[in-house]
Amino acid sequence: MFEFLALLLGITLPVSVFYLVFSRGKRQLDVAVAYRQVARNLGLNIDTRGVSVKGHLGDRRLWVGEVLVGHGPDRQLSIWGVVDMERPLSLGLQVRYRALSERLFRRGKGTGVELGDEALDRLVEVHGDDPQRVRALMGNREVKGALRALMARWPDVVITDYSVRVHLKRALSSERTLQDLVDGMLRLAAALEMARREVPVPLRLVDAVAAWGELSESLGLELEEWLPAMVGELGSRRVVLTTWRAEQGYQADLRLYFREHREVGLRVRPQLRPDGYWSVGQDIQFDDPDFDRAFVIKGWDPRRIRNLLGPEARQALLGALQSGHVQIDDKRLHLRDLPLEPEALGVAVDRALRIADALGW
Repeated sequence: MFEFLALLLGITLPVSVFYLVFSRGKRQLDVAVAYRQVARNLGLNIDTRGVSVKGHLGDRRLWVGEVLVGHGPDRQLSIWGVVDMERPLSLGLQVRYRALSERLFRRGKGTGVELGDEALDRLVEVHGDDPQRVRALMGNREVKGALRALMARWPDVVITDYSVRVHLKRALSSERTLQDLVDGMLRLAAALEMARREVPVPLRLVDAVAAWGELSESLGLELEEWLPAMVGELGSRRVVLTTWRAEQGYQADLRLYFREHREVGLRVRPQLRPDGYWSVGQDIQFDDPDFDRAFVIKGWDPRRIRNLLGPEARQALLGALQSGHVQIDDKRLHLRDLPLEPEALGVAVDRALRIADALGW
């Protein structure tokens, strides 16, 4: 009997190890196939490594995949799904699942808001600058329906002024499930943006609305007082100038969308913070000490990127840093951390246009 058990154990152990290795490899393959198929369904560029779904859906950025969270010894690998708002909601909004780890979500400094919906209040914790306006936004029927539907399957949901984010326990290996996640995030983001149009401008931004009126007229942009925002075209490029809630208070946010052009995989970020989940690949150097110290540059073809970012473009990018935090990809230029004063915003718009002209986009 002992010899039989030893033989059985000798067979079981290698078979178990083989099964675990096979299962893990098959799951990784299933994840890659699901990512590629969903990216194809959405009309996005395929991630040849099969580790993410990413790209632009209209004015929204989408990401589903791995992301490094934290710094130093607390840094860990997580799986996120993220959909950007088309425009920041400008309410200092932070909504999270109550059981979500504190390490993954820094508690907001704004006032805690009770929504008046007992079931939803048990489910989520809400913070914002103006409880009345936050309650009006989150109490919208479409918003509550989209949020409940998303959290029923993926409860670890975070909503901010900028995005809808879902924290996943593991990568999704089913195309149908992954598509459902993307659809759920998009539905919630769209519901929030639609409901935001019915919420008045935050009290702290009332003065900005009055000051922006004259600037919008001088630039030929349309003023949307409820956000507030200025939208329109400058030099045949679409421009969206909005506000957003930073740690130190409200600031302005400029997005300039480039003309149609051939994509080169360009990513430009200041040398100020980790690249995050949008920027991958080797940093491209330009033998320009001031520029190389200031920016992280990535792209598919280093030679093409160096030709694209010639002396005029590099000088324009360095100039934009005097206005705020600048980021560029193939789709748009994003300039944030801008002051609300019209004069400073006019300068920032001019610097953004100068960069676009230098790129020829």
